[in-house]
Amino acid sequence: NSISYSAALSACERAAAWEHSVSMLEQMLLQRLMPSGLNAGAAAGSVRKRLGRAASSQLLMQLRMLWQEQQLRGMSSDVSAMEICDLPLDANILKASSGVLAILKPAGITTE
Repeated sequence: NSISYSAALSACERAAAWEHSVSMLEQMLLQRLMPSGLNAGAAAGSVRKRLGRAASSQLLMQLRMLWQEQQLRGMSSDVSAMEICDLPLDANILKASSGVLAILKPAGITTE
């Protein structure tokens, strides 16, 4: 279950066991468990300790895409996948509802 995965991922982070962390994330997905932010942070921490910040950022971006896909599945059809894909990578979806998409966008990004 997700609690067991959280404990194991935290242990992997402390030991910088990045290969085990990534493997556990894959196992979670195979069991249809979506990794939480804490799971992602622990796995990214172990990756960063061994492989550096760029590898850690890449893992987090992949997880972000999974979370966005999951969010899309639960959204109204009024908000299209194309609209989500057009968002800047550092924009965060705050809430989606029928015909409305609220995002937090980074400073300097304009929308029309």
